[in-house]
Amino acid sequence: MSRGEPAGGALAGRRVLVTRRPEQAGPLRQALEAAGAQVTVLPTLELAPPDDWTPLDACLDDLARYDWLLFTSPNAVDACLARLRERAAVPPTQLSVAALGPTTAARLTEAGLRVAVTAVETTQEGLAAALPGPSLAGQRCLIPASDLARGDLARLLTARGAHVDQVVAYRTRPAQNPFASTTAETEFDIVVFASPSAVAGLFAVCGEGRARALLSRATIACIGPTTAQAVIAQGFPPPVVPDGPATVAGLVASLCNEMGARA
Repeated sequence: MSRGEPAGGALAGRRVLVTRRPEQAGPLRQALEAAGAQVTVLPTLELAPPDDWTPLDACLDDLARYDWLLFTSPNAVDACLARLRERAAVPPTQLSVAALGPTTAARLTEAGLRVAVTAVETTQEGLAAALPGPSLAGQRCLIPASDLARGDLARLLTARGAHVDQVVAYRTRPAQNPFASTTAETEFDIVVFASPSAVAGLFAVCGEGRARALLSRATIACIGPTTAQAVIAQGFPPPVVPDGPATVAGLVASLCNEMGARA
């Protein structure tokens, strides 16, 4: 079996838990089911508006002063663009847009925005490195993000001379799911995470003991290296990650190869 190409039967009969919100899980669920998996979706996170819109609104009302608008997730894209629509505003044409990974870039393209830079390495370090030039002196960067977002991107851009505003565009909190405990006690062959906060969310909604038992019995798969580090930080072995770009197709291909090699 060649690496990077999903084997249609490699996941046949495998029970897979996808820890995403239903409205986001569709493409991943479809790809897993196409490979033969039996998929259960358990959202571990839910999104909420910022406690205070003022910081984000102030930045959106003055977008013309920024050189770069940077997004690290599709959720950030959705939240920021929804707020722009509510304020009947559009990004100025001279504003350069950068995205962490192809999935985030695709969401921006679907919304009609031109993406100037897409980081192939799907980490905040990779996005910072993807911006052109050794220096960003005098350039202004806006990062709409979750309230739980890491500050690494802002720190790295600041170190290159940029003026950076990172503002909360949405809040991430554990999902209120009455079926979480029951689901966690089910036997799954594979558990899939798409963000570090989803890892923390599983522990929050299922409880420490149930979450550890669930993950100890399963093969863990993650969409990218940052999410994988969150799993490793919980004491688990390195999970399956895409061999190439952090995409749904890449993740499913790597899972097919991994599970096929064990068959």
